[in-house]
Amino acid sequence: MASPRPAADRSHRNKKKIGLGNLNRPLPEASPVPLYTVAAGSHADHLRLGYLARTSQGEHLNLSRRTPAEAAAVIGAPRFGFLGAEYDDAAISEVFPQGWQPVTGRFQVTGRLSADEAPIMLRFGYRDGPEQRVEVMLRRSDASDTGLVPRYWAQRKVHELAIFEGRNESELLALGRRYGLVTPGTSLLVMETLEQYLEHDIEPPASRPELREAWRAHKAVIEQATEDVRQTKLDQIAILWKQRVAWWETDFTDWRRVWEERQFRAQEEAEAGRTEASDTMAPPSPSAAFAPMVAASGESVGAESYAELESSTPGSDGAEGDGATRAEATITITPWDPDTPYLATLKAAHSHGRAYESYLDQRAGYGGSPAYYLDVATWFASVGEEALSHRILTSILDLELDNPALQRIVAYRLMEQGEWDEVVRILESVLTLRPEEPQSYRDLALALARRGQDAESRERDPAGAGRDLTRAMELLYQVVTNTWDRFAEIELIALEELNRLIVVTQRLPEPTRATVRLPDMDRRLRGLLDLDLRIVMSWDADLTDIDIWVIEPTGEKADYTNQLTAMGGSVSKDFTQGYGPEEYALRSLVPGTYRIQANYYGSQQQKLIGSVTLRVVVFTNYGRADEERRELTVRLPEVEAVVDVGSVELAAEE
Repeated sequence: MASPRPAADRSHRNKKKIGLGNLNRPLPEASPVPLYTVAAGSHADHLRLGYLARTSQGEHLNLSRRTPAEAAAVIGAPRFGFLGAEYDDAAISEVFPQGWQPVTGRFQVTGRLSADEAPIMLRFGYRDGPEQRVEVMLRRSDASDTGLVPRYWAQRKVHELAIFEGRNESELLALGRRYGLVTPGTSLLVMETLEQYLEHDIEPPASRPELREAWRAHKAVIEQATEDVRQTKLDQIAILWKQRVAWWETDFTDWRRVWEERQFRAQEEAEAGRTEASDTMAPPSPSAAFAPMVAASGESVGAESYAELESSTPGSDGAEGDGATRAEATITITPWDPDTPYLATLKAAHSHGRAYESYLDQRAGYGGSPAYYLDVATWFASVGEEALSHRILTSILDLELDNPALQRIVAYRLMEQGEWDEVVRILESVLTLRPEEPQSYRDLALALARRGQDAESRERDPAGAGRDLTRAMELLYQVVTNTWDRFAEIELIALEELNRLIVVTQRLPEPTRATVRLPDMDRRLRGLLDLDLRIVMSWDADLTDIDIWVIEPTGEKADYTNQLTAMGGSVSKDFTQGYGPEEYALRSLVPGTYRIQANYYGSQQQKLIGSVTLRVVVFTNYGRADEERRELTVRLPEVEAVVDVGSVELAAEE
């Protein structure tokens, strides 16, 4: 029985393909002249290359099956082929092959006959020459009962559908299950026991009624247990969210006294010899500090309905709460300028108008490193060569198309350029390859949200923008409600982003706003937590520990050892096993400069793909109508390095 291939075994979808765009763009339209595609080797995507050639009555030349001389003789030569079939749709359907096919020797056509008998006209000929027409009478009485013909028909249909496997996934799966065929995205399973059917979540066939009844009974128990786990998870997140809201509601205006007490206590301890003086002092844990406030805060901040959310949430746009402020900010991001020999050579060649040639020349030595393409693409963008930058950047994907880390590198950089269609396509692939990681859902959700909010996208396709925003919220809510083996408390970051996105959609003009479907959220998790400053750091490497550091105007450092500063700066849970995100959040500003640093602490990866790529996003007035954002992609050169990412100069609005 054909079964959906496990997520970890779906790399076949993104194996390195020759002759296919590495960004999974739609295939080009049919060529007005014969198109010949040429490829060799098992990694070539012969299926789609053949389709592209056939749509123009050209031919795909597979050099693993013919010599170069034989292939060269075909190009431009008149080719006799199958032009199509004519038949009564009421009697005959789903005839394959479809479209032009070269004919050499025996030729087979297959389809479905629904009448007792019906004729079919087969058309053959050259591209611009006279046709040869052959009529065949099909009769039900002549049908074979071996089952081979239906199976052959199904194989031909799978061949046609697999050209666009993404849009035909469900139909391909149904065909595979019915006819016992291995199709894209499935594996062939032989199952006998109830445990096997339960393991693969496949209902036994009707021919085994007792096994099917037992399977359904076990499924009901499993589904109830799953729902119980989900409800427990929601209860846990609701508690954490209450604590987060309590932090947001806390008045930190007395921060000077707290900071002075901490410094005094640190000095006393140092003098007593109990501890070494340090530049920061760790306060009590946030949960302990907020315990009394949680008890007094009642239900989560927010509104009784989404329609009221924006106007009734303290600190949201149009309704400031107690102590809420507005930040006027100057965000300075440190330009990334790695000190590498190939960039020095490139810059020298640029003065002579040979920068691109220099890139090509050096690719022979450095082309196996993703860092080379990222650095060079970033440099070309800095000198205004965006088209070349894009071409070079996407060459990273050619190194290994089924590698999520490489895909994330490219997606993060394309986000800076606003290439949302390509970003979404890449991150859809990442989600397919890594559905067990919450970051896959979050990254795609944020990209869809940005595309849905983009004015050009909304003008071009208002309903499409609404679908993007709807799916973005659904994906974020999946991060909140699903259970993850790693990355505890990533749910809180996703929940902050989800509540912000709900409010953002309410500000959008019609008709996009009317097409957005808001998620059916647990009421305890609702509420916008707007912020004066929010800094989010994420990276592309698994099993890699990078820490966000923010040096506040007081000189106090906010990090994983000091998750709550005297002035109310909050640092999220430390992710030591990869990806992030890690967040610094500040509800009410203290004027001054906030320095942003990344501490590359270490990596447990056995195989690092070159340098780790870091993405930093800085928000001011987060969640408000005047929200601003800046972002940067940085390559971290080595473990145990501290990188200055940038700074934010905050001043209170007068």
